[in-house]
Amino acid sequence: MSEDFPTEERAFREALRAAADREPFEALDAAELPRRPDRSGWSVAGAAAVVVGVVGLLGFAVLPY
Repeated sequence: MSEDFPTEERAFREALRAAADREPFEALDAAELPRRPDRSGWSVAGAAAVVVGVVGLLGFAVLPY
């Protein structure tokens, strides 16, 4: 650890506190938040098809001839 760590930490805290004092606090409005896209049936079906395909390939590779 650096010998100047306490000094650097104090300077960082003071700078952070000064920046926080300059910015006023504003609560978030839920209406302004971005919406998560809805999962469509096609994406769920696609994921299921990939899982079935991978399991099928692994099962085929493990089967003895």
